Amino acid sequence: MTQMETLNSSQTEAVRSMAPLNVIIGTPGCGKTKVLVARIRHLIESGVHPSDIVAITYTHAAASEIQKRIVDGWECIKAVTTDGKPHPSGDAWFPPHSIIAYTTPPQLGYCGTIHGYVLKLLQQHGPRLLKLPSRLSVIDEESAETLLQEVIKHLGYKGTKAELEEELREHPSIGSTLKPVLSSVQLVNVEYHHRMIQYGILSFDAILDLGNVLVERLEPNVSAHLLIDEYQDASDRVHRICDGLPIANKFVVADPDQAIMSFMGGKVSNVMSLTRNPSWCILKLEDNYRCDRSICEAAQSLIEHNKNRMPKVTRSATSGEGQVDVWTNLPTEMHEYTAIAHELLKLPQGCTAAVLARTNFVAAQVARTLESIGITVQKKDKLGLPEDWSICRKFIALLANPENDYLAYQWLLRGGKNMADNVRLRAAENMESINAHAFKLPKQTAPDEVIDVLGRIGIEAESVERVQRAIDMLNENDGLPELCLVLGNEDLHRKETGSGVTVSTIHSFKGREADWVILAGCDLEVFPGNDNIEEARRLFYVGMTRARHRLILSTANTRRQHGWHKLPQPAMPSQFLKEILN
Repeated sequence: MTQMETLNSSQTEAVRSMAPLNVIIGTPGCGKTKVLVARIRHLIESGVHPSDIVAITYTHAAASEIQKRIVDGWECIKAVTTDGKPHPSGDAWFPPHSIIAYTTPPQLGYCGTIHGYVLKLLQQHGPRLLKLPSRLSVIDEESAETLLQEVIKHLGYKGTKAELEEELREHPSIGSTLKPVLSSVQLVNVEYHHRMIQYGILSFDAILDLGNVLVERLEPNVSAHLLIDEYQDASDRVHRICDGLPIANKFVVADPDQAIMSFMGGKVSNVMSLTRNPSWCILKLEDNYRCDRSICEAAQSLIEHNKNRMPKVTRSATSGEGQVDVWTNLPTEMHEYTAIAHELLKLPQGCTAAVLARTNFVAAQVARTLESIGITVQKKDKLGLPEDWSICRKFIALLANPENDYLAYQWLLRGGKNMADNVRLRAAENMESINAHAFKLPKQTAPDEVIDVLGRIGIEAESVERVQRAIDMLNENDGLPELCLVLGNEDLHRKETGSGVTVSTIHSFKGREADWVILAGCDLEVFPGNDNIEEARRLFYVGMTRARHRLILSTANTRRQHGWHKLPQPAMPSQFLKEILN
């Protein structure tokens, strides 16, 4: 059976849509990634060259999964000459039902995060359209902060840190029309970005800020097709780039009811603006292949209380009835955690279970309780950074552009300012770069050569291991600037341990599922707490829709909110429980 034959009618309509602009509004468990992959394969089978397709994902891991799925199922045929010998072109890869063949598995023009794609465009077009240096390096947060402090000292800025952070976040100065008179905080912003461009270094935010300028100057049709996943979490910066890219065909996949990343700049209003634009074709995927009927109905009852949402349903496509339980009569949090533990002892063999909470504190206490009675716990712990992780990232940024004297000088400063100044002076006297004078690093280093270099300079094994994991996430043609981007991936510093019940925050469990899901700590002080009530409701909805067959929502009458040293405080059940029960 081909992949197209496994799609339902709504999925097939989305995959085969002839409209140039499509926004696919999905529900949990509807197969959004499956549709995205099927759309890409359909385009290739229809004659679109893979290099004309760009796929944007929220994480590097999602990009790897999409590329794996694209190739899975393609038939590899040994190419031979007329006399039966192997053809010099190698193997031929045929998409199902296609006469088009590729000598290697098809590589998309790009498949990865928005930062990676914009960096690629800046490398290709930035020198000509934005007068950027020919080589760019991506710097880490610490290096960006060092540069900012240099600017603050140089300009004598006396304002508050909060004012400066707001200015940098809300008013990127790159490419903007400067006012005749600038305030002190605006001057810092302008000089900070000016120095980045001058030095050929970019922070993560600066990549997107420059991208917003670049898209206005790009020639039409830099690619034929743009596909974007998880668009409900697009920030204003990302939305302006994706909306402005001169690409005729765009295919956006989103679930506005799962927009929960406002703390990372995500704004659900961006995808909602597409649904109100008559130029976009809106297609809905409302069949939920994950959750049984009662779970879907409970989740739908909850999310319909959000007023600013696009009407859609989550309709169970499973054959199961499912079970939803609400526990509201537990006197303390320890009674709650103990009840959860004893319920999990009843978990049928072969079933998976997850206990989810809004806060790490509650998740940690649940895990401790489960382990105390012998239940094996699988936790995704955040690991501390290796001691030399910052040094490691700075060195790789230098390797990406060894002739960059700013980066080379920053590296020299590790040995003291006097030594760094002397080396820089001698290099200038000899009309050489610092690298040519002192380091003699190769002008080009491939990602697969980095591990050996790190070992030679004494980088610790733990840091080297994480760099190797980052290298494994790269696309085939990526270089060190792209590696610098992946090194900022939070998942490099998280490790899942154990093999039993998963205990996690809801945010960390997004995109996953389990047979049984228990939402712990469903108190009014937490849901919604002091946060935006509609986003808090969406987060609760995301937690509920991780469950396949059984969902338990629990709360307690008293709880310590911020640590065991605090006294228990009275707690009320979340209003979301009433909305579900009603």
